[in-house]
Amino acid sequence: MKLEYTYKPLEDSQEAKQLGKILCQCFPSFQEKDWEEYQNHVGRENFRLLCQEQEIIGGLAIYFMGQYIGGQSIPIGGIAAVGIAPQYRGQKAATTLMREVLKELENKNIPLSTLYPATQQLYRGLINILMVSLIIDNRGIPLYFELLDHTGNSNFDT
Repeated sequence: MKLEYTYKPLEDSQEAKQLGKILCQCFPSFQEKDWEEYQNHVGRENFRLLCQEQEIIGGLAIYFMGQYIGGQSIPIGGIAAVGIAPQYRGQKAATTLMREVLKELENKNIPLSTLYPATQQLYRGLINILMVSLIIDNRGIPLYFELLDHTGNSNFDT
């Protein structure tokens, strides 16, 4: 049986509360008391949800920013706070969530995305570029990049 998921923007305070509980389960250092401040910092409109039927099972945040290349800012979607409720893990929910956010960024003509994963296993099938940037005055200046020869490499040897 194939599971059906729905990807959508966070729409109201009830959904925000449900996502906050899930993210607190996913990140032990993240406390419920910190959720309100975090969602205000990111902006409620920048959160995305993954649902199964009507139930919120996970979500993430998108930081819309830019990477300076050749003197001009190239749009980037910074992906943060990717979390799936524990009972839905192992069912391709996180992979679906990541694929959907990448489709959204592509549809918005945002050619680059960045992610600082706490664990790499989920992302190995989605990431295929290595980039080194220098950050000066909140601006990223790319120093080096390499397209990796197969999806998800995290080193130069394999």
